[in-house]
Amino acid sequence: MPSLCARLRRTAMRDLFGPLLFRPTPGGAPSWPGAMALFALAYLATVMLGHALSLRTIAVATFWPGSGVLLAALLATPPRRWAWVLATAAAVTLVTDGLVLGLPIPLVGGGIAGNGTEALAGAAVVRLILREGREQVSPGQRLRDTLAVGAAALVAPVAGATLVAWAASGQSGTDFAEVWRICWAADSVGVAVGTPAALAAAQGWSRCHATPGLPGRHLAACGLVAVIVTLWTAAVLWAPGPSIRPLTLTLPPLIWASLRHGQLGATVAVAVLALMMAASLAIDATPYLRSGMTPAERVVFVQLMLFVAAATAQLLAAATTERRAALSVLATANAGLEATVAARTAALQAANAALAAGEARLRLFVDRAPAAIAMFDAEMRYLAVSRRFLQDYRLREETGPEALVGRRYDDVFPHMSDHWREVHRRVLAGETLAAEDEAFPHADGRTDWVRWEMTPWHRADGSIGGALLFSEVVTARRQAEAALAGMNRDLERRVAEEVAAREDAQARAAQAQRMQALGQLAGGIAHDFNNILQAVQSGVTLIAHRAENPATVRKFARTVLGAAERGGAITRRLLAFARHGDLRAERIDMARLLEGLREVLAQTLGSHIAVCVEVGQGPFLALADRSQLETVLVNLATNGRDAMAEGGRLTLEVAAEAIAADPPHASGLAPGRYVRLRVADTGTGMDLATLQRAPEPFFTTKPQDKGTGLGLPMAKGFAEQSGGALAIESAPGQGTAVTLWLPAAEAAAEATPARSAGLAAASPGRRILVVDDEAMVRETLAATLEDAGFAVLAAGGGAAALAMLDAGEAVDALVSDLSMPGMGGLALIRAALQRRPGLPAVLLTGHAGDEALHLADGLPHGACSLLRKPVGVSQLVDCIETLLAAGDRATG
Repeated sequence: MPSLCARLRRTAMRDLFGPLLFRPTPGGAPSWPGAMALFALAYLATVMLGHALSLRTIAVATFWPGSGVLLAALLATPPRRWAWVLATAAAVTLVTDGLVLGLPIPLVGGGIAGNGTEALAGAAVVRLILREGREQVSPGQRLRDTLAVGAAALVAPVAGATLVAWAASGQSGTDFAEVWRICWAADSVGVAVGTPAALAAAQGWSRCHATPGLPGRHLAACGLVAVIVTLWTAAVLWAPGPSIRPLTLTLPPLIWASLRHGQLGATVAVAVLALMMAASLAIDATPYLRSGMTPAERVVFVQLMLFVAAATAQLLAAATTERRAALSVLATANAGLEATVAARTAALQAANAALAAGEARLRLFVDRAPAAIAMFDAEMRYLAVSRRFLQDYRLREETGPEALVGRRYDDVFPHMSDHWREVHRRVLAGETLAAEDEAFPHADGRTDWVRWEMTPWHRADGSIGGALLFSEVVTARRQAEAALAGMNRDLERRVAEEVAAREDAQARAAQAQRMQALGQLAGGIAHDFNNILQAVQSGVTLIAHRAENPATVRKFARTVLGAAERGGAITRRLLAFARHGDLRAERIDMARLLEGLREVLAQTLGSHIAVCVEVGQGPFLALADRSQLETVLVNLATNGRDAMAEGGRLTLEVAAEAIAADPPHASGLAPGRYVRLRVADTGTGMDLATLQRAPEPFFTTKPQDKGTGLGLPMAKGFAEQSGGALAIESAPGQGTAVTLWLPAAEAAAEATPARSAGLAAASPGRRILVVDDEAMVRETLAATLEDAGFAVLAAGGGAAALAMLDAGEAVDALVSDLSMPGMGGLALIRAALQRRPGLPAVLLTGHAGDEALHLADGLPHGACSLLRKPVGVSQLVDCIETLLAAGDRATG
């Protein structure tokens, strides 16, 4: 049974007509010629059936299924091929009516014109109603499609019946109105019955091709519906009984078939009923007629009943199908919703269980912790406390920690001082407070000493939920220390050696820990500073002894100045490593620097290392500290040499690079122009783990006496503080490449000769206001600037300097110390700029650079410069002249 459909199709289509016409397409439908052949056969069969069911008295069909088949063909075919369908239908009509039946040519032409016009009108009505351009119209499955076909069954036959009735009345002289009513009713029933059946058959063809063998339950359903409708209709038609019977007697099996089997059942039931009723009309054997009716009236009466039955069955089938589809979708949605609810419920239960378990663990941890711990909410009510808390603060331990939960802190300790209330307020505001030794008075008058820390805790949304207190009572320790101090005073002779030995052991242990990390660095720094102090001390002594000899004084003065500059360089290098030093940026020709460095490295790295410099089309001008940059490059070159024990190639490369805003740079560089330095070796390289730790301070893979692990961290700190970045690329066996990006400098408009050690100024006569609270520093700065050719005003503080400005003193530039009592240097410069906008200012400081730089951010760019003490004469004069020149250019 399942393969019956496949066998019928193969025998009737493929073996009979050949593969040329009926070769199926990939979608399962026959080819276009095959489809036209199938349509021609179906239309031929339905036309012959319609003629067979014609009334004997007036030779007019009682049921014209051909109209339904033709409309179905147009609905299943793209409009561009409707002409082929209509031509095929016309050819079939010529064969059946003209050749087989021998009807007159005018009558045959009227039939062709009527059938074609009717089919086109019906297709237009369906497409107009649906307005979707849907490829498949499914009456009996969708209510809208069913209503559209029903409307076409009522409207379209008007045109077809008119043409056929006109031809028939003109040819045979029959009554036009009588023929028109029968033709209209026959075509309406034909469309209502034939169109759904033909469309269902066409869709069934595709399903049959896609699935090998039509499912047996479908064939069984068709057979069951056909048998029941046949038996029921036969009983109604020919069973003994009254000659006039209600028309509704034939509806029960149609309703059952539509509700039970949907489109399939409705299509089969309506087709069987229409065939039996039309046949009974043709042979004048129907009991559905009232006495006194003419044959034409009886035909129209039965035809209208068939139309109502077909429409009812198709509507019920469509409603049933859509309801089943909606219930299926609803069931699927309900199943998905239930699964989602179940999953979320399970997740919520798991989360609640995990939360409960976490709370239990937290309470257990706090309760049994060997420390005094208390947790409070935002109202300082206890949420959890440890038993040690009860012991340390002399609360009733037998009540347990649960007795405190929910109580306020000041209810438990009503004698709490205002100091603790202020601590609670500040912690709930977001601060973390702590104390090493603090007195805590109890209600009974006794006092304990506690070490404590209180910090806020936060909710999931980031808001402060309360506070956490960690404390330890150190009263016993303090008492022991006091007792030990008394014993030391009373028995100092007897325990002096033991106490001294213990303190000495503790000092040695602490010293060993400190020296373990700073041994090499401290030794080198001490050595350098001792040399500097020796040179300063000796030079000053010789100057004092030989004051009468100007040449000797100048010689040793230069020695002392050089020693001071070396000391300043050492402090700058240390602060640069710690990121607290300000770099003295200058314009550097990188090509010239690398060429000079190549000569030095070629001699120091050894003959087994080939040093190469690759410079593109320049110039490559960078803004950086020359001495720091040279140190970084030498350190990187040394690292490369150590990685090439068997020899290799060290490449120094410089290029220009412009960084765009999008996409962001991998090393975090801001958009702008940079000079890129690349130091690459052909050494052993590093694996990923070593590469990730390479920039860490004190991390090194070299032996303990060969490396300190400070080279790469210092290079990274130098690059970032200069406004650039550093990146490392390496792989085992492929060498290492370190890339530095430094801000690019603008090319100088005109070369300026370097300032010599002399004090000749380029801007003589300019008045400089020097402000410093240290008289010695103020006097030496004033004398230095006077020797450089400036006119100098000196003030001992910010108030005195502002008084000079208010008095109208002519001042071209301001030089001020950063840290002064009363009004500091930053406040003085801001106040001076309010009085005299654009006044150039130089800020001198001996503190760490980052703090001063952050404070100076509020000053206008270009109007202020920051210099670190000790500052050289030429450096100070150059800075003043640069600011004065910039101010002159700005004022035009």
